Amino acid sequence: AKSDSLTLHVSDHGKPIATAGSKAQVTLYAGNEKTEVVLEPAGDNRMSAKGNFKVGVGVRAALVFALPGKPAAKANFNLK
Repeated sequence: AKSDSLTLHVSDHGKPIATAGSKAQVTLYAGNEKTEVVLEPAGDNRMSAKGNFKVGVGVRAALVFALPGKPAAKANFNLK
């Protein structure tokens, strides 16, 4: 996570998984501020978004990710 871009790298035990046709949304929680971001396939095993994001210590991210034809998976992260 950077202040101008978010990138998700998708792998299965270190083996890259193609993200073509995948869907992802991340919600960033920075204090009382909530930002929802749609990540788009960005080649190979990456999903990304460009913009202006609050990142750093204390920011939480809630991710919903789905490969084509598969049920969505959820993950939560604390940014550093």
